[in-house]
Formats: sequence, structure tokens, C-alpha cells
Amino acid sequence: EHCFPYQDNMKSRWGLIGSLKLEDWSRGRVRPHENILRAPAADRYELLRACKANFSPVMGIYRSRLGIPDLFPGEIRRNPDFSATDDYGVVYSAWVVTDPQSTRRAARFLSRKTIYIADGHHRYSMALAYMKERQARLRHYTGREPFNYVMMALMSATDPGLITLPTHRLVRGVGQEYLSGLETGLAAHFREVQRLPLLASLSETAQAWQQALEAQGTGAFGVYLRPQGELRVAVARDRVAIEAMLPEEQPAAWRTLDVSLLHWVVLRGMLGIATPQQEEASLEFTRDPLEAISRVNSGEFQMAFFLNPLPLSSLFAVADAGARMPQKTTYFYPKTATGLVINPLF
Repeated sequence: EHCFPYQDNMKSRWGLIGSLKLEDWSRGRVRPHENILRAPAADRYELLRACKANFSPVMGIYRSRLGIPDLFPGEIRRNPDFSATDDYGVVYSAWVVTDPQSTRRAARFLSRKTIYIADGHHRYSMALAYMKERQARLRHYTGREPFNYVMMALMSATDPGLITLPTHRLVRGVGQEYLSGLETGLAAHFREVQRLPLLASLSETAQAWQQALEAQGTGAFGVYLRPQGELRVAVARDRVAIEAMLPEEQPAAWRTLDVSLLHWVVLRGMLGIATPQQEEASLEFTRDPLEAISRVNSGEFQMAFFLNPLPLSSLFAVADAGARMPQKTTYFYPKTATGLVINPLF
């Protein structure tokens, strides 16, 4: 159980940490929703090869009215086996389930569910690659070797403590030829509905900006440029027309996402950030609006784009359609704890 402060209240979220049999994405029983980046993927792969263990569970979501406490009613009535609190005030409590009947009951229930990767696309992808590498080295392969599994924290989509936050984009390295055309490009496709100044406090600024952005609903994002010192809230002028600019091969669920409009129409079309290599060189991501403002103000980045949180329904729709959103689209708060449980793969 994660107990964590959120918007001046304490919330709770339940998860089940266990081993999930690795399956290729093509099977469709484990479904991704985001693209991955080359450098983080290489880092996760080298960590697996060096340590032969999972330290941080992949976060998976299943769709059911039954939550994790419903699967283990007897276990959670007793005191947790251990608890710990991190520097952000998140309390992690863990119950070790050893009763075979409880384990079998939960395994049977979850084995019939589609699992959606909420967080940990790099870890799952590299666990697949590591499994294939280890399989190729074995003379006698049974399929029960530990490297055929990955540690996962499973959570119910109906858990009221399942919180999604936006991930904002920081941009640097854009040439003057693209910067000079940004104003014209934005004005052609988006209405500027508000300009919000910096307030005396950065925390007050971030809160006010996010509230203003959320009030606009879908098709909206915020643009922050250092010389102007204010957030410009932009909303798509004509959703049908602007979605027609997106790749036809992508499903409707992908084409309606705010992050798809931003990446394809603005970052790619207006700023020339068109390839995975250019994205890795020009983009950084942050969940903290204060960090986004500060890093633009310092001159480290040229601009920041602020987004609304992605609805969970959109995640399911994109994953079910077999599509993938731009990297770092979703952020589930709090993250699953690293090192709370370690899963050896040897």
C-alpha cells in the first residue's frame, strides 16, 4: 500500500508485487502505450546484464472492479510485515503473502486479465531482450528459468488512488529559422485564449497555470518562452482540420491526444524535431512545473510546453488499438519504489 500526500489530502493506492511471465508484445495480453528512448533502454539492459536482478517493478494495470485488497482480504487485516517512509512523505507498507491458496486464487484471477503497462516500458522491453539472450545461451531450456519472468506491481484501474500527472516538455537546440516561424505557425492552427504572468511565488504560478490549462479541456497546451515571461494557453482552432495533419495510419484514439498534436504539429512540424535522434538531443521531460519554469528562466532551455494529465481511458484506447503514444506521455504518482523488493534472475 502506498499512502501519499496529494492536493492537501492523504490518498492510498494498492498494488501486488509478483513475477509476470514475459510475453512478446505481439501476443496482445501485455499491452504497451508509449514509445521508448534508445539511451534509457540501453541503460536498463546493461543493469540487467550486470546485476541479473529486477530492482524496480514494472507498473501494470488490469481492468476490474476488484482491487488488490479484494483479492487478499485476510492478509491486509493484519499488520504489514514492514513499512518505510521516503523523503516526500510517501509511506510504503508491505504484506508478504505466503499462503498457497491465496496465491493460487490471485494468480487464476489475474491470468485472465489483459495487463496494460502503466510505467516501465523500457524495463519490460529490455527484460524481453535479456530473456532471449539468456535463452540462446542455454543447452537445456525449460521455460521456468527466473529470467523468463519480470517483477511487476499490478494495480486495479478502479483504485481511487491511481493518480496520473502530466509530463511537460523542455526544448533546446532549435535553430533561429524554426524559432522565427513558431509564432506564425501557432497562430495558424491554435487560438491563444490566455496569457498568464509569473506570480511572486513559483509554486503559486505553477498551480495557477495548471488550473487554467485544465479548464480548457482537450486540445490545449501551454507555451512558456523566457523572453516573454508568461504562459500562453493555446487551444486547437479546428480539431478536425488539425487532426487531418496527423498520420492517417494512426488510430482515432491516438489522433485525438493533446500530446500527439503537440509532438506532430508543433515539435515536428514547426520546430523541426522530427527524428528519434533529434528528440533525444532536443527534449527533456519533467513532471515538476517549477522545474520547467526554472530551467527555461536559467537559459538552459529555450521553451517549455505544459500539458494536461492523460485520462486513463485514453491509455486503454491507444493500447487496445495497438498504437503507441510519444514517450513520457503518462506519469503515475507515486512511482513504484525501487529496492523495496528485489527479484533475482539467476
